Amino acid sequence: MSGEISDQIFVDGGLWSNSPVLPAVAEAVGNLRVPIERIDVLNIGTLRAAYSFSNALGKGKAAWAKPELDFCLVAQETGAEKLATNLLGPTRFLRIDQQPAQEIKLDDTSAIDDLRRIGQEVAEDTSAKCARDSSMACRHQ
Repeated sequence: MSGEISDQIFVDGGLWSNSPVLPAVAEAVGNLRVPIERIDVLNIGTLRAAYSFSNALGKGKAAWAKPELDFCLVAQETGAEKLATNLLGPTRFLRIDQQPAQEIKLDDTSAIDDLRRIGQEVAEDTSAKCARDSSMACRHQ
């Protein structure tokens, strides 16, 4: 097989760990021997889309084909964020994400200016929230 580098089969990380915060913490603690008390996580999202699964309810398997994948990815990501917050505590885990008014494809190069603007707005908003709320995981060191 052309381009083969291993006899192992790999799966895209997004399928089993759409939000890789838990594997990252496990790697740091388990393999690198970093004490968990020394780990702070800044988790930057990729523009979470608004999801509604109600249109597929009661319409059988065919109606769930696309929503099922989205549902699995959103559920995994949300679960990982909740577990990371429980594991690290709310002052050591900060998730930054934005839900844009309309969907922006991450490979759409014509949206670079919009992505830059959204990133700047989210950074400023998060910085202001951190200044007001000392319980957030954004203390300055």
